[in-house]
Amino acid sequence: GIKNQDDVKLRVIEGLQVGNKKEFKDGLENLVKEIENISSGFWDNVVINITGGYKATIPYLTILAQIFRCPLYYIFEETNELIGIEPAPISIDWGLFEKYSTILAEFNNGIYDLSEFRKRYPQFDQFYSELKSILWIDKKENLAELNPLGKIFWKYYIQHIPVYITRESEYFRLPIPDKKRIHNAILELYGRLEKVLSGISSKEEAIKRIIELTDQNDLRHGPVIDDKEGVFIFKSTNEEHIRLLYSFSMKEGKITSITIYDFKYQKFEHDKYIKEFQDRYPDLKYMDKTIIPVKR
Repeated sequence: GIKNQDDVKLRVIEGLQVGNKKEFKDGLENLVKEIENISSGFWDNVVINITGGYKATIPYLTILAQIFRCPLYYIFEETNELIGIEPAPISIDWGLFEKYSTILAEFNNGIYDLSEFRKRYPQFDQFYSELKSILWIDKKENLAELNPLGKIFWKYYIQHIPVYITRESEYFRLPIPDKKRIHNAILELYGRLEKVLSGISSKEEAIKRIIELTDQNDLRHGPVIDDKEGVFIFKSTNEEHIRLLYSFSMKEGKITSITIYDFKYQKFEHDKYIKEFQDRYPDLKYMDKTIIPVKR
């Protein structure tokens, strides 16, 4: 992906050579932005070469490569052997990012009066204690924003939808093509929810809006499963023969995550699966869940 490593280094050298923390941060941001520009959002086509260069950038480039799942390569000292580091199965803490998504969004844009900002968010101290490793704060100037590592994580977070799913779900035993079909149905569900719930600010209002839809609407196909928690059945039209038993979370009028309690796909009996959903839901509601990120 990087056409000319020297061109990238020239763009950040000013920030890296001074030794000042602020300028070092700016230099790293320039480096990350340049790689993002080169990738154009298609990280599958990116390869990062960390041979030589500034050692201080290597941890950041390594994390960026791991998060966006692109390979790293380097040549060890005087040898001519090319060594590759494939992406490891690591990710961000989705629950933590969802919990503080509003604050993180503001940090991403930059805080120009930190004292006033802290007054608006009583949970700031807890936020800081949990995520200080990805924050940059200048107490003297009363400024704050995400540091280069934080920007890498935030970029990845906003490109995906956090989807909660039970740890015992059949999803984890499906072959990759079937998982992709489930992902496509979830993306369809997310898009339909955003359209129908546009202008609604609270989860309570959103549940009421969906309940008011006819039972032939794809967002509440069949009966309402739980009117308090907002649990419905979604009928996918983009993916044939897929039904999702779902709910969602909202914050300030935006859908922040989706929960998939159960699903049916391929062959199932249309006159029985709704009853199965209804019978299984009371147990599924309290089962341990994990997060799978679905790319928008």
